[in-house]
Amino acid sequence: MIATILAASLALATPPTEAEQTALWASDRDQRMAWWREARFGMFIHWGLYSPAGGFWDGKRYEQHYAEWIQHWAAVPCAEYARQMRPLFVPAPDFAERWSELAKDAGMSYAVMTSKHHDGFTLFNSKQPYSVGNPITTSTNISPPGRDVAREFADAMRARGLRAGFYYSLLDWQHPDAYEMALPAYPRVERPRDHAVYLEYVRGHVNELLTAYGPLSTIWFDYSDATRQGAAWGAAQLMSDMRAKQPAILVNNRLFNGLENKNGDYGTPEKYVPPTGLPGMDWEVNHTLNESYGFSAHDTNWKDSATVVRLLSDIVSKGGNLLLNIGPDAQGRVPEPAERALRGVGAWMRVNGEAIRGTTASPFQHLPWGRATQKPGVLYLHLHEWPADGRLPVPMQGKVRSARMLGREAALAWSPADAGTGGVVITLPSRNPEDVVPIVRLELDGPVQPIVPTPDGEPSKRSDGAAP
Repeated sequence: MIATILAASLALATPPTEAEQTALWASDRDQRMAWWREARFGMFIHWGLYSPAGGFWDGKRYEQHYAEWIQHWAAVPCAEYARQMRPLFVPAPDFAERWSELAKDAGMSYAVMTSKHHDGFTLFNSKQPYSVGNPITTSTNISPPGRDVAREFADAMRARGLRAGFYYSLLDWQHPDAYEMALPAYPRVERPRDHAVYLEYVRGHVNELLTAYGPLSTIWFDYSDATRQGAAWGAAQLMSDMRAKQPAILVNNRLFNGLENKNGDYGTPEKYVPPTGLPGMDWEVNHTLNESYGFSAHDTNWKDSATVVRLLSDIVSKGGNLLLNIGPDAQGRVPEPAERALRGVGAWMRVNGEAIRGTTASPFQHLPWGRATQKPGVLYLHLHEWPADGRLPVPMQGKVRSARMLGREAALAWSPADAGTGGVVITLPSRNPEDVVPIVRLELDGPVQPIVPTPDGEPSKRSDGAAP
């Protein structure tokens, strides 16, 4: 009996391995990912001590796009950065309710907020000794007295039916035992850095997020490179902790190098859309409404709602999700152009959301007029360009049972295309100039069977219904 207990204890003490954890996470991925594949659209939120700076430091404007890196751009020592920015970070009492209302109105289904960015400051009230008190910045915790802005965020999102998750930076420009980076403002220490101490600090933070903030949709880690990935971050232990404490949670792939690596639940291309998607894996583009993730007072290159709708349509048609960033200011206010764009997207989603939520990738290799998404028995045609003659050619075989435009009740007529090209042609109504991306909904009797050109230019019917 004693030997059995000892063996069990040793087994429990055996550190998890990356191979074991990767296999475990893959074993129930489809079940855990079901809501995410249904959602397709979420809100990313970069907010922290960089927000009061707004892309300026001591009156100087820094043109670099990523305003959340202002400490680096301006080469500000950690203590000075904390001294100047901490008094200016004053979240409004209702910031979280405003964000959740905006996300809901925009048609989003989940939200991910920075819990700690590269500067090392925590928006959650960490109890880790270094976070509670340290000789560099006094404390990493930046919520106002008596508040925990991470909790306010998570509670407000869930109150409106959205899922809440946290971004967590594996980099840390503040902790004296973190991996050293070539940054002018990075604290230099005389003694060698003890990375094991830092990994325990990271693990402690992640476990606080897992145990104190309710059910989370994801931990969105950032960042890895060729020299710091996997074991360098204690990835196997972090994944084991996550699975033990929140078995339904998702993890992105940035505990490992490469934005398209398959070690997490989903890949994370940043500010670009893979031309043909990422076959064989789930993926999510994180993108911005202007150029910066953090608040920038001088970055006015805003996307309008039409641009965002086309971006969302493009990503979902290739099988991905869009995690669209807002960069609130020091009070938590969303810049007016960003809010206006999201309200416009929401108006479009209220009419056309069924062509986004719960859909899968287009069965077509290329559509000259736009994109497509599908559900069993239904094909959605996204018109990025309106055909000049009002006739929409669809390169597919199969029986169309009905056709209409979302937001309009009238049925549309369709007919076979000419014998040379095959497919069907939908006759469109007069165009409403206010339609950003009009959607044609086709009900089908059976799966979509795309027609693709053969090398000799003749049409060829694919029998598997899959995109090349």
